Order: sequence, then structure tokens, then C-alpha cells
Amino acid sequence: MSGAVCKTLNITVPDPERVGAIIRETAAAEILPRFRRLREADIHEKGPGDLVTVADLAAERRLSLALTDLIPGSVAVGEEAVAANPELVSEVGRGEAVWIIDPLDGTANFVAGEAVFAVIVALTSGGRCIAGWIYDPNRDELMSALAGAGAWRGEERLAVAPPVAPAEMIGALAPKCLSPARLRHLGGKIPYHGDTVSRRCAGRDYMDLAAGARHFTMYYRLMPWDHVAGVFIHGEAGGYAAFTDGAPYLTTRLSGPLLVAPDEVSWRALHTSLFGISPEGGE
Repeated sequence: MSGAVCKTLNITVPDPERVGAIIRETAAAEILPRFRRLREADIHEKGPGDLVTVADLAAERRLSLALTDLIPGSVAVGEEAVAANPELVSEVGRGEAVWIIDPLDGTANFVAGEAVFAVIVALTSGGRCIAGWIYDPNRDELMSALAGAGAWRGEERLAVAPPVAPAEMIGALAPKCLSPARLRHLGGKIPYHGDTVSRRCAGRDYMDLAAGARHFTMYYRLMPWDHVAGVFIHGEAGGYAAFTDGAPYLTTRLSGPLLVAPDEVSWRALHTSLFGISPEGGE
């Protein structure tokens, strides 16, 4: 098996191109043939508004088997496996080699026939991300990163958007991240261009951020399969992410708010603009 050395942790990981091929093959076999062809029996609800389809389940099974074969003794933590066994999520913080898998990020869009979904895979060791992949099957677009080696889309090295003033930033935020009073305040004079809410696909949001097409995002619910690879790829592209209390992102912390921006200076300016205070509590 060919591999690559993670520069920061000195850990040999599988060839990123091989992992990317597995992700592409899985999407081609299990996801795209079912897109806009789902039957009612193919869709189930895990909880109120939380959908799962036969495509999610089949893709996760295929990815879990193929990826754990690449690293003997590694563990797969997939969204659907955790739905069946919630205790499995604890492996993210303690396993030496853990594959974190979102087989179909944006399931609600997939069910609705909207071409806004992605496959997300991260590889962590001791709770720290060392490699990440996000794949958009509709565009056949794959982004990947290895710790210390930058973020890439094919042969193109990715870079986040150049810093601009908050009033010029393009981005999205989850309304739950802000208090009702602050939402009302911003609603009257919101200075941000573009979307003000998520497109229900974290994978696509992070792809846009890493490619410099957006400046920021903010999420509250932080399940690892949605965010570990995205935050990592964005960081390898030069970006900055932290919880709004100023704490650094942790793969094991499951709630935010988490604010993502092109750099720390932009992050602080945006934080002050959104919340009216700096992360240290000053005006």
C-alpha cells in the first residue's frame, strides 16, 4: 500500500488519491444511481426531520469496509452507525486511527431532488484530524488535505478568500447561533451579502470556504462527520476556526457556536460585528 507521511504527527496514512478513489467509487455505485429515483420505502426518519435513505446506509457500509481495510486495526465512525449505537462516537477522541464518515451529507436535499449534497471523510488519531476529504458527486469535485501539506482540488492548491471587512463578507450562519434579540437586531441592518442561513449541506459550505468562494460560516450543531474534515481542509487552506467563546475547535465538542473565517483577524472582526462584543468580552 502506498502512503503519505503526515508531517505534523509523523504518521503514515493511506495514499490520499486511493481514499479519494474509494469515495468516488462509492458515490458512483451507491448514491448517484438512487438520486431522484428514491421510492417511499427507501426513506426513513431517524428523528423529527432527520432523514436517512438506502443510499446513506449502503454508502456508509461500503466506505467503512474499504477504508478500514486500508489501515489494519482502524475504526469507522459513521453517522448511521452512531445513530444505531450512540456510544460509538466516543471513539473519535480516543482511537489511534479513526475514519469519520458522513456517507451522504445533505440527505434532506438528496431526498428533495436538490443537487446539493456531499460525501465527507476524515481520518483522526487521538482525536486530532490528520487527513480529510470532501466530495461533491454532482460536480465530480474532490477536495482533500493532509496535515501540514495544504488543501488540494486535484493539482490546484486551495486558498481561502482574501480578508475583507465584515460588511463585504459572503457567508452563512445558523440562526440558533445567535440570541433572538441579536437576530432581530441583525435582521434590521444585516451587512452580509449572499446567504444568511445554511444550505443544509456542511460539506458544500466547507468546499466553498476552502476555495475562497465564501468568507465565513457559523454552526451550532457540530457532529464530527459534518465538521471534522471541513474545518481541517479549511485550516490547511489557510483559514481560521474557533468557538465563539474563543476556544479552539475540538473534534469531540458537539455543540457551538463555531465561527469559521479566512484568518484570525477577520474572525475577530466578524465576531464583534455579529455579537456586538469581542470574544474576550470587550466592545
